Formats: sequence, structure tokens, C-alpha cells
Amino acid sequence: MMKFKKHINSFITPNHLTEKDGIFFWQERVLLIILTASSVLGFITYLPSISLAVKEKLWSIAVLDTLMLGLIFFLTWRKDLPYKFRAASLSLISFILGVVLLAVLGSFGAGPIWLFTFPIFTLILMGNRSAFAALFINLMTLIFIGFVIQFNIDGIIGLFKINTWGLSTENHLEKWVVICFNFMLLNIITVLIMAIVLGGLNKSLIKSASAERKYREIFDNILDVYFETSLDGKIIEISPSIEKISDYSQEELKENGVLLSQIYDQTSQGTDLIDKLKQTAQTQNYEIYLKNKTGSTRICSVNAKILDDKDGKPPRIVGILRDITESKKDEQEKIKAQKITGEREKLALVGQIAGKIAHDFNNILGIIMGNTELALPDCQEPETRKSLEIIFKQTIRGKNLTKNLLAFAKDQEPRQEFFSFNEKVDLVLNLLKKDLEYIKIILEKKSGLPDIFADPGMIEHTIVNLIQNSIHALSKVKNPTIIIKTYAANNNIYLEIEDNGCGIPKEHLENIYEPSFTLKGNKDTIKSYETGTKGTGYGMTNVKKYIEQHKGSIFVESELGSGTKFIIKIPVIKKALTAKEKIELKEEIAHLEKNILLVEDEQSLSDVQYRILTQPPFNHKVDIAINGEVAVDLFDRNKYDLVSLDYVFPGKISGMDVYNHIRKTDQTIPVLFISGNIEFLESLKILKQKDAYIDHLSKPCQNKDYVKAINSLLEKH
Repeated sequence: MMKFKKHINSFITPNHLTEKDGIFFWQERVLLIILTASSVLGFITYLPSISLAVKEKLWSIAVLDTLMLGLIFFLTWRKDLPYKFRAASLSLISFILGVVLLAVLGSFGAGPIWLFTFPIFTLILMGNRSAFAALFINLMTLIFIGFVIQFNIDGIIGLFKINTWGLSTENHLEKWVVICFNFMLLNIITVLIMAIVLGGLNKSLIKSASAERKYREIFDNILDVYFETSLDGKIIEISPSIEKISDYSQEELKENGVLLSQIYDQTSQGTDLIDKLKQTAQTQNYEIYLKNKTGSTRICSVNAKILDDKDGKPPRIVGILRDITESKKDEQEKIKAQKITGEREKLALVGQIAGKIAHDFNNILGIIMGNTELALPDCQEPETRKSLEIIFKQTIRGKNLTKNLLAFAKDQEPRQEFFSFNEKVDLVLNLLKKDLEYIKIILEKKSGLPDIFADPGMIEHTIVNLIQNSIHALSKVKNPTIIIKTYAANNNIYLEIEDNGCGIPKEHLENIYEPSFTLKGNKDTIKSYETGTKGTGYGMTNVKKYIEQHKGSIFVESELGSGTKFIIKIPVIKKALTAKEKIELKEEIAHLEKNILLVEDEQSLSDVQYRILTQPPFNHKVDIAINGEVAVDLFDRNKYDLVSLDYVFPGKISGMDVYNHIRKTDQTIPVLFISGNIEFLESLKILKQKDAYIDHLSKPCQNKDYVKAINSLLEKH
């Protein structure tokens, strides 16, 4: 039964039209319904009609029924014929049947009904103008019959069988006029009413179609994702924008009966959302993680609600899904930036205090140390001498503490030069040789490492602090071992220092870089270190600061009771551009053979920058100034296209002084600051808002980035 209904429905549905086509769709469908019904019902009535016609010897009726039914069958099955032809044919069939039946059977037969239907069919199928033309044809037909009656035309009277119409032999014309008047009155009123109704329906369809097009345009172009699902989460409708954030097409999600939760990163999120909706009927800003075909995840916010069976549809969930991945990243970056700013402000304040304390404490230590040293040679009493030696050792410890405090407080820029990283490791091991006597050292140094471009003092201090921490962590271990590895990978140099010592509790891993934080001495609540082991609390703070100043990273892996491993990564700064970099830069950089003033007091760095800028593919002409005084003099005597400027110089004139001098005479010459000085970085934000012809790179910077920054500034000039 269901298949039969489906077949019938497909038969009476236009192939080339949809509901979006408005009145044309419905006109085509009405035509198909009339033809289909006429074919079925006409065939049922055909046999008794033919039988009666034969008995009554009404051969014209038999022929007419056969022809009309055949024509209806033809129009029904030939859906490929033009619509107007089929519609006009159906209206004509109605008219012919009306006229013939009226002529043969008289006014009390089916003829008047078919004539009455003729303009109605025409109105529905062909519009108002055709309907009024059909009314006019009906009127002319009735007038013609009245003319025949009035003039009693021989032959025509016999054809129309006037006596069978039920009219008496008297007053034929008057009676016919009354019949025709009533017929046409009802016919016109009916057509007018239906014309008004159909006109209203057409306007509604046009309005609805317009609204549908507008809705569809919005639906197809919406940036967020609109969705409808069943109460169990099965996708009923979803906007094409889902493809942008999930890589799934709209069709494969709808047609395959996918549950929305199946593309969640965690299926439980969908269950939780549905449970919440069932409790509250709606939810706002519910965060879910959406996974796409490649396995990557997008963070999305869902606003959804449950709709009940008021619009005739089953209960369902409708909502909007918005991709908030980028805004989440921005929010996280903002939080991270605020945290860094807060840490910098805190460290700056602590640094100021630490520097003042260290300076004053050094003076006190100097007096104590000096007098103790003077007293020791003359002291003869063993107990007193022992006390003096303890005092002297503690002043040495205090000196180391102030050294760390001063390093933390100064917050100086790295003074870079090229040196061998492996040789620096060997140097530190030699310095700590006495402390490492009872520890097994496993040294795995990769040969052929590129020279590192860094501050040698900072790198040395970093290695010393890390190895000293390992020495302290091994103070209660039976078989103390330190593994030191150096290697290069992905344009970075790595240092790994691993021990099998006491380890760091997990809850403190995030605190080890905080100023004054230590787990040694009176903070050693679980007795991990040998009694008397002390820590300043500034060693790892300085290590992290040094590594970050070199654009590097530090990682820690530790398990309490099993040991600790620190991994340091520092980017490699090459002494020249690679052949590959030269080819890449030559393709994208158009500014060649320019005059550049290079202001840099570190010879190792200025040598690299000079070599890069003056050699192919750029071939710039470069003058070098080693301090502010020379920079000002060179700028006043020469014409330059760009100035590469450090911020901190020896002498009285700083990089900012040089910049201010340049701007007095030239407001648009590009100036590229190369500095990692925190004081300068804070003031740079305001300066860049005022001056569009400046840019900045922090030390150390990659050679390729340096060249690109110069080219970018030259583009503006």
C-alpha cells in the first residue's frame, strides 16, 4: 500500500518544478491530478456510458466518450508535452463535452455542468485572462443556441433536439434567456471568487518563496553552524558552514544519519549537552570540542534549545554552533601575556630590592671576610680558629648568594659571541671537578656542533647552576650518576643534564623558577638532601631568564626519588645565510644595493650582519659604528637608506639618543632597533604608535628574520 501511494505521489508531482516555483508548481500538480483522476474515473464510467448510448442509439455520444477518454489518456501519460498545450486541451475537452451533451441530452443532462466547469478549469490551469475568455465563449455559445431557438432554423432544431430540453412549446426564447442569465451569473461569480482566492494564494506563495529564498541564502552563507537534531542527537538539518570547521560535507552528515556527538572530540559531551537540554530546555555558550576528518580539534560554543510538536513536527533540538578556537587562543595569549607582564613587574620589583640588598650585604661581607682573614693567621686557640673558619666559609657562601642576587637584579642584555658549546661544558666540568669526585659522569657530546652565538657568561652560569643542582640532589644517593648530552637538531643546540637523585615533587615543578623558591635547607621537609645543603632560590630563576633571553626553551622531567632531567634548547644563529635561504630571500626581496648604517658595539654580531648585508644577493653598502658618537658622526656626513641600531652602547650616547638625533633631520628614514633590553621594550610600544618607520627585533635574531625586517622597512620608504 505504501509503495502504491509513493508511486501515485511521484506520478502527480512535476518532474521539473519544486514548491520554490510557487503557483507554477501547483498549477502543474493540479493538472496532473485532474488528468490522473479523469483517466481512472473516466474509464470506470466509460463502459456503462457506452452501453446506455448504444441502447439509446446515441452514436455521437459513444464516439465522443471514446475520443475524449483516449485524449485524456494521451495527455496523462505524455508528461513531456508542453504544459500550456495539455492545460488548453483539458479546458477544450470540458467545453466540447458541455456543448455536445447539451445538444444531445438537453439542459437537464450533464452538458451545463461541463460548460460551467470549462472556465473554472481554465482559471486554475491558465490564469485570469484565459478564464474570462472561456466565460465569453460560454456566453456566445448560449446566445447562439438562443438564436437557433428564436428563428426555428430547420436542421439545427433537429440536431439540438429542443423538445428534449424540457421546454414547453411556448415562450422558448424567454425561458432560455432566464436559464442562460442564471447560468452565466453563477458561472461569473464562481470564477471571480476563485480568481480572488487564487490571486491571494499566489501572493502568499510569492511571499513565502521570497522568504524561503532569503532564508536559504542566509542558511547557505551563515558563518556559524545552524543545526537541527532529533532528541537523541541524529542530524536532521545542518548548514553548509559545517564544512569549514569539520571537513565533513553537509550531505554526508545529513544523509548518513550521523549523530552530532559522533563528530565531537569526546562522545560524552553530546550526551551531557542533551541531558542538560532535557533538564533546562535550553543552554547557552556550552563549550564542546569538535574533531574533523584529519583528527585536529576545534573549540566550539553551542546555543541550543528543545522545540515541542506545536508546528506538527516531532520534538527536536535546534541550535547554533560557533567556532571559538581563535578567540580562545587569543584569550589564552592574553592571559599568558598578562601573566608574563605580571611576572616581569614582580621580578623587576624583586630585582630592585635584591640589587640593593646585595650591594649593602656585599659591603658587610667584605668587612667580615677581611677581618676574619686577618685574624686567622694569628689565632692560636683551636676552638676560636674553628669558629673563624666557619665564619669565613659562610662569608664565601654569602658572596655566592649575592652573586646570584646581582645576576638576577641586573637583568642585562646578552653580550653575544660565537663559541663552542662543548668546550663550555668541558670548562664547567673542570671548574666543578672537586665537587664531582664521587659522582659518575656519563658524557655524550656530539662532535661537529655549530658554534653557538650567545653570552658566554650566561651560558656558563646556566650550566654551573644545573650541574650544582644535580650534585645537591645526589647527596644521599648510593650510586650517584650524572648524564650530560649535547646535540643539534632542527637548527637548535640541545643540552640535557640528567641525574638519578632525589627528584622534585610534582606539586613543585611549576615553582622551581620563582625567585627565592628552594626545596633545600629548612624547606627540605622530606629530607631529600644531605644536612647542610643550602640553596639561594635564585639559581633556576636566572637559568630560565638566561635561556629565554637567548630565545631558547627549558624543559624539566622529574619523579620524586628517581631523578631529574633538564633539557635546554637554544636556536642556532649562523655566521652567514645558507644557500637555500639566499635563494628564498632573493625571490621575495626586491631592495638591493642600498646604503645602510649599522650601529652595533658587539663585533661578533656586527661581523655577521655586515657579511649578510654586503654579500650577494643583497650587495648593500654598509658603514659600521661601534658606539653612539661614531653613529651620529657617520649619519651627519653620509646619506643612508636605513639604520640598523642597537640600544645599549658604551659611552654617554645611547641608541635612543642616536634615534632622536636622526629624527631631527630625517622623519622617514627607516630605523630597525636590535635589542632585548626590557626598559627599551616597554617604551617601544608607545614609540611605534608615533613613528611608522621603525621596527624592532630582539637579540638574538635569526639572520633570515633580520634581512626580512630590513626589507619590510625599505618597502615603506
